[in-house]
Amino acid sequence: MHELREAESGLRVIVEGIETREQYEFLLAQHCDEGQGYYFGRPVAVKELTILL
Repeated sequence: MHELREAESGLRVIVEGIETREQYEFLLAQHCDEGQGYYFGRPVAVKELTILL
């Protein structure tokens, strides 16, 4: 995983496409800084988002 090695050089690591708890736990163990994906939530329309905020 090229992105994870970059973290060792002081760069922030942002992962996209996290879909399972196993992937999330692995990335936490690798000290990833941020992530996004279906594991956290599905895309929503602007109209729905404004209701959530």
